[in-house]
Amino acid sequence: LNDALVQSLELAGKPGERPKMVILLTDGLPTAGERDLETILKNVAKANHTQEKNEAEERVARMFVFGVGDDVNTHLLDRVADGNGASSNYVRPGEDIEAAVSSLYSKMSHPVLSNLKLKIDGARAHDIYPQKLPDLFVGSQLVLVGRYDGSGQSAITLTGTGAGQEREFTYEATFPAETAGNAFLARVWAGRRIGHLLDELRLHGDDKEIREEVVRLAMKF
Repeated sequence: LNDALVQSLELAGKPGERPKMVILLTDGLPTAGERDLETILKNVAKANHTQEKNEAEERVARMFVFGVGDDVNTHLLDRVADGNGASSNYVRPGEDIEAAVSSLYSKMSHPVLSNLKLKIDGARAHDIYPQKLPDLFVGSQLVLVGRYDGSGQSAITLTGTGAGQEREFTYEATFPAETAGNAFLARVWAGRRIGHLLDELRLHGDDKEIREEVVRLAMKF
């Protein structure tokens, strides 16, 4: 698995104007060669130039993950997709693989915006998830949840690359100081943050403060 990922990125060459795609069809269980998951992720990040914070412009290729079967290492595959600007897809035995592959191909073949960046003026936004914005494709949507301090009018600016050109979209929004509507959003945000914290525990090992924060969020929301 490690060698397949690294060599496919080496074959893709260098970053270019046209987006390059790598599709990984696997169960995500390394059985030969390098088997340590963290080492595999580091090797992929190095080969794809995504080990730095400003990796979007230097990334060689986007890595789409296609997991097949019940015994799938979703933790590894989700992190491969999330860290390399693409998405993960899963098919269980008995499901229509052809339909799933066709859907993935349709998504890949119609990129709308890449290298997305979001800027919020006015309200002081924080704890936004996902922290790394994936590329946007036809027929897909990107949902961000977060928290903010302050209130009032604010401009939300989304920038990205589309058809080889820089694009910018600005939206005016009102951030209320308090509202009783959309109460479900708090639970959605808490679930995203808990997922992020659990990934931190898996990545860096046990941490008392993170464990306590996970429990606090779960109890509160």
